[in-house]
Amino acid sequence: EALAAARKAGAVTVEVEIPALAEHLGATSLYQTCSKHDINRFLASRPEAPARSLQQILDSGRYHPKLDLLESFRFGPELPEHDPGYPGRLVAREIFARAVLNVMGTHELDALIYPTVRVPAPTRAELDAGRWATMEFPTNTLIASQTWMPAITVPAGFTPGGLPVGLEIVTPPYDEVGMFRLGYAFEQATRARRAPASAPEL
Repeated sequence: EALAAARKAGAVTVEVEIPALAEHLGATSLYQTCSKHDINRFLASRPEAPARSLQQILDSGRYHPKLDLLESFRFGPELPEHDPGYPGRLVAREIFARAVLNVMGTHELDALIYPTVRVPAPTRAELDAGRWATMEFPTNTLIASQTWMPAITVPAGFTPGGLPVGLEIVTPPYDEVGMFRLGYAFEQATRARRAPASAPEL
């Protein structure tokens, strides 16, 4: 319905495919390489933080046990540059970004638009039962984050069960203006957002 409203407002949509998407995502992942350093740097810059490093967080045990990705970060290098595979992943990121931009250029696209995630939001019971590990959750947001392209998620409606659905809008590098313009236009054309009763407007 939201896409139909966007088309009625003048949007032109074209279905495209990014070649070798899974391979690109695997080759450009930097979570394990950069997260330990980035978390430590963030915490060190905030003297008021209750922990000053990732190791202190892990040692305290004061984090949700489902944060399996956080626990894996302890094995990352102190500096990303200490990982022998780091330069190759940066090169792979450039190749991935060019592949995405080639698709956009070939089809004369202002943006890529796709569901933010590929499944409805899981229930607490599903998570407690181990339905998804962090790195197994079928999100589409890796495309933008691993090409370093601007992206925004906007409300796009609801599942039959009433769960919210979002669309991610990705624009070429440095086109944040276009990203916000498209996001705003989509929201105005679709009016898909509905404030939850548990979190009324401020």
